[in-house]
Amino acid sequence: MITLRTDKKLEEALEKTAKEKGTTKSEIIRQSLAMYLSANATKNPYQIGESLFGAYGSGKGNLSEDSEKILKMKFRKNSRKNKDALNEGRN
Repeated sequence: MITLRTDKKLEEALEKTAKEKGTTKSEIIRQSLAMYLSANATKNPYQIGESLFGAYGSGKGNLSEDSEKILKMKFRKNSRKNKDALNEGRN
């Protein structure tokens, strides 16, 4: 159970709306809270970037065919950078 404090104006508006809708103030508050929580739910990384996926092309037509090869090259390049950085730190 939750106790809710509101100002007079909000309480009057809530009471008026409940009467007009033929429902209770508690039901309006429950529905409003559910909508608020749903709209402000934490999104996972996919949901955050969903509108961006596929929005822009890379201009490279071989990404799906050569993805493994491209990733290996990037890993090797990063590995070399990390190795060089470690060697510089030792000198």
